[in-house]
Amino acid sequence: MKRRKALITEIVKIIINCITVPLYFIKFFCDVAVLPGVNENGEEITGRFYHYYSIFDKIDREGMACLVWGAIVIISVSITLSVFSMIYNEKKDLKIASHTVFGVAIVLFLALLLTSAFIWYNY
Repeated sequence: MKRRKALITEIVKIIINCITVPLYFIKFFCDVAVLPGVNENGEEITGRFYHYYSIFDKIDREGMACLVWGAIVIISVSITLSVFSMIYNEKKDLKIASHTVFGVAIVLFLALLLTSAFIWYNY
């Protein structure tokens, strides 16, 4: 029973890691730019322009893209350690390292998500 629980835990960690990588590149932040303009009749109008950003877009625009690539490297290391932990299930040190790197990867993802959520642009 213990071995089955450890196997399920490692598979869930691999699935979560595989889900977080695309979340860095999916554009789910939306900014609206309301800009004044003039139409073809010479009347003043207000234009709404929607801009969509991903976590990578916002972090890269601030010049910190190396953080996202570092997070992806940490996720790949976490996946590798989870696979090795499934293969060599008797190694306690490998299991602790797998849990630790997974925790670091998730905390870094949440920190980058929160950081990119607080980046606002003026149009």
